[in-house]
Amino acid sequence: MRSTKWTFSMLLTLGLALTACTSAPDSDKAEVGDAKDVKEIDSEAMVLSVNTNQSIVEWVGTKTNGRHNGTVNIQSGTVAIQDDKIVGGEFAMDLTTLIALDQKMDQASNQKLTGHLKSGDFFKVDEFPTATFVITNVEASGTPINESEDTHEIDKYRVTNPTHTVNGNLTIRGITRGISFPARVEMTDNSVTSIAKFNINRKDWDLKWEYPPGEVVLNNTIHLGINLIATKPAA
Repeated sequence: MRSTKWTFSMLLTLGLALTACTSAPDSDKAEVGDAKDVKEIDSEAMVLSVNTNQSIVEWVGTKTNGRHNGTVNIQSGTVAIQDDKIVGGEFAMDLTTLIALDQKMDQASNQKLTGHLKSGDFFKVDEFPTATFVITNVEASGTPINESEDTHEIDKYRVTNPTHTVNGNLTIRGITRGISFPARVEMTDNSVTSIAKFNINRKDWDLKWEYPPGEVVLNNTIHLGINLIATKPAA
């Protein structure tokens, strides 16, 4: 009997551990380090404006007993192109627009979650209403997209066949970290479309809130999905 109890206890412990380890989306992990120098953009570069109506940031946060997901609007941004390469750019995320889209939660619970995420426990939106990403370097890293390829066939949490590696500085709560992640970039004469899906560690940006000991464990991983469309301004 003691052996049976011991086996059950070990299996339960293992099951909880596996739940905690596998609840985050299976995605590429962004490399995070010190902020990088930002190069000055050549005056000859073509600067495209981010289409804020068509661009969006999706997020997923996980814990041992479930997950939450939502979006953040992109407030503004630019992408600079020269010699068929991305040579700079930046965009701002409007954290006041952060919302949760959990379908299983009622409206009151959803609003409570959103309010908590905007509070000082997490993004501290009253003091830091925007988060920013500034491009420091973009390198071709894969096979270019061909015209017959369906670019909409993207895995839910991972970019299929990334074409580039994007390097830049991500600032959240006034804390700037250099990050690098794969992306799928498509360029035309007048536009750039970029899709990136990757995981970051929230504590790298001082998002350290935890549930009380003995309750639910909040995963340190935050998943970000970025869909960015930039076009040439109308003449």
